Amino acid sequence: IAYYGWILVIDRKAPSKGNRRSSWICSWKLWAKIGQLFPVTFSVQSPDAFSSKQSYVFCVHPHGILSFGALCTFIPEHFGMRKELPEVDCRICTLKLAFRIPFLRELILRLGFVEVSKESLRNIASHSKHHARARSAMIVVGGAEESLFAYPGSTDLVLQKRKGFVKQALENGMELVPVYLFGETELYYSVQHPLLLKLQRKIQKILSFSTPIIFGKYLTLIPDFHPLHVVVGEPVKVPSMSDDRSFQDQVNAYHECYVAALKKLFEDNVDKYGTPREKKQGCIHL
Repeated sequence: IAYYGWILVIDRKAPSKGNRRSSWICSWKLWAKIGQLFPVTFSVQSPDAFSSKQSYVFCVHPHGILSFGALCTFIPEHFGMRKELPEVDCRICTLKLAFRIPFLRELILRLGFVEVSKESLRNIASHSKHHARARSAMIVVGGAEESLFAYPGSTDLVLQKRKGFVKQALENGMELVPVYLFGETELYYSVQHPLLLKLQRKIQKILSFSTPIIFGKYLTLIPDFHPLHVVVGEPVKVPSMSDDRSFQDQVNAYHECYVAALKKLFEDNVDKYGTPREKKQGCIHL
C-alpha cells in the first residue's frame, strides 16, 4: 500500500520526465544477448542528417506483438541507436499502465522509458532549452490496435488516421523520423478472424491494450526467432506553408510528407532487408 501511495502520489510525475535512465543498467550484456538471439541489425540511412541540438520523434512501424526490434536497438548503451547516433539522447514511450506494475516500473524508468503522453513529449522537447544535448522520443505509432494485425508477412499499419503524434511534433518543434522493423511480424502467429478482430478492438478500447491470440515457437509464447533489421530513415522536414493556413492544415500536410517518407523507406529497403513474405507484399498498407 505504501509503495502504491508513493508511485501514485509522491512520484507520479517521474514517468513523464525521463530523468532516471541509467547508463549502467542499459550497458548490461543481457540486452545484447537478447538481440543476438534473433539476431538484430541496425541501419541509419543518413547519419549526418541528425543534430544533437534538434529533438526528434522516432516513429516505429510495425508494432508487431512486443516490438522486439525497437527494444533491442533503442535500449542498449553500446548497440543500435546510441552507437550509430551518439548525438541523439532518446526516450522510449510506452503505455501508462506499465508504470503501475510494481518493480517493473523501476526497471523501465532506468531503461529510459517514459509514458506516452503530451506531457512527456513537452518535457522531452523542453529539455533542449536548458541543455546542450537535446532529447528525443521513440513511439510505436500503431500502438495496441496495430498489434492485432501482426501476423507473418503483414505490412498492415494503423497510420492513416493517426495524426496526434504529428500534432505534438509540430507543437514542440520536433522532427519526425520514420523507422521500419523488417521481420517484426514474423516472430509470432496470431489467430485472424473478422468476428474475433471486432471483439478484440472493443476490448482494446476499454482496456487501452490489445489481446491478440498468439503462439510462437513450439506453440508457446517464445518468439520464433528470426532476423530483424531496424532501418532508420532521414528526418522529415516540416513543409513550408503560407501563414494563412490553419494549424490543422499544417498537421495534414506534415502527415502526408511523413507517410510518403515512410513508404519510400520501406520500398528502398525491402529488397535488402525484407523477409520473403514482406517482399511479396511489396508495399505497406495503411
